[in-house]
Formats: sequence, structure tokens, C-alpha cells
Amino acid sequence: LSESLEQMQQEQMKSSSKKGSCKKPKPGQGGSSMQNIRQMQQALNKKMKEMQKQMKDGQKPGQKPGKKKGDGAQQNGSGEQMSEEMARMAAQQELIRQKLQEYQNALKKSGNGKQAGELNKTVQDMEKNETELVNNLLLQESIMRQEEILTRLLEAEKAEREQKQEETREAKQG
Repeated sequence: LSESLEQMQQEQMKSSSKKGSCKKPKPGQGGSSMQNIRQMQQALNKKMKEMQKQMKDGQKPGQKPGKKKGDGAQQNGSGEQMSEEMARMAAQQELIRQKLQEYQNALKKSGNGKQAGELNKTVQDMEKNETELVNNLLLQESIMRQEEILTRLLEAEKAEREQKQEETREAKQG
């Protein structure tokens, strides 16, 4: 499991570096990194909800509704596929958390320690979800936590946007 997690992290790092994201944007500059983080988190939330629905319906990931398999060996295969998908989601959550921590560090360096401190709970919740996903747990509590994470990221994105507008106003006045 840890090998597949490492492999997926490497693949994600490769794919993110191909997108030209070598430059680390400072908070409030460039392509709003908080917006990117939020969009990644939103996509992960969607995947987790779909996975939970499939688990309730007794389907394996990617399987079309109505195609249930009764064979025990095939059921085992779907469990393995489910574990792989959860490992992928855990790796994705870890990547998002790391990006958020980088963003948090950039905030601290630019003198926005208060704003950075507000993201601590979000980072902790992301770590809890990572652990649950690695342990093949997808609870209603996990989904609720994902919603809270997304809400806090939206609030942070709004704060970033407002700060950017404030800086623009100050620059125009001065």
C-alpha cells in the first residue's frame, strides 16, 4: 500500500511539474494558489462522495450502476480496486495538504501570520482524512470534514482576494 502511495505521489508530482507550476506564486500574486488548492480539494470531495455512494450501493469504483457481480473472487477484486482508489485519494489529499502548507509558510514569510494560523485546523483535518483513506475508511464523518475543509478554503480564498484588492487600492492611492 505504501509503495502504491509513493508511486502515485511521484506521478502527481510529475504531472503537476509538467503544467509549468515550477514558479511558486507568493500569496496574493499570480494565479491565486488558494484558488488552485480549493479546486483540487473540491475535485477530491466529489470523488469521495462518489466512492461513498458506490460503497453503499455495493459497486466497485468505475462500475456502472446495475452491474453487480455475485462471484466471491470478483468481489475480492473489487475490494482491491476500492483500496487502490482510496490510496489514490489519500495521495491526492496529501498533495493538497502539502500545497496548503507551502502556501501557509509563504503567508508567514510575508507577515500574514494570523491568516496562516487560521489554516492550521484545515491542515489537521486533511491529515485525519489522509489517515482514514489509507486505512480504507470512508465514513460520513470524513465527508463532513471534507465539507468543512472546503468551506475554510473558500473563506481563505475570499480573504486572499480581498487582500489583493486592498493592495491594489493602496497602490492606486499612493
